[in-house]
Amino acid sequence: MSFDPEGVAAEGHGRLVRDEVTGEVGELMHVGEYEDLAGHPRRRRRLAFLRPEGGGLEWTTDPDHVTLLGSATSRRRDHHGGGSGDPRSEAGT
Repeated sequence: MSFDPEGVAAEGHGRLVRDEVTGEVGELMHVGEYEDLAGHPRRRRRLAFLRPEGGGLEWTTDPDHVTLLGSATSRRRDHHGGGSGDPRSEAGT
């Protein structure tokens, strides 16, 4: 499901997202105004800052191109041994 920039900013920090331009999946770190100081003329624009799942170099994209996928925290727990892996134990049975 795609969100407008305000929706991504309000609901997406720390969540797993897909950059629809590149197809890459990462964790949404920040959505905000960015001014390219090296650009001539200087230009301000709103960007989403994404980090690869598990860490690495962040990249930016237009917030309109970000699709919210789910919780990065729960995916990290599932992939790194935070849970037992047995759905019955997670449900308390």
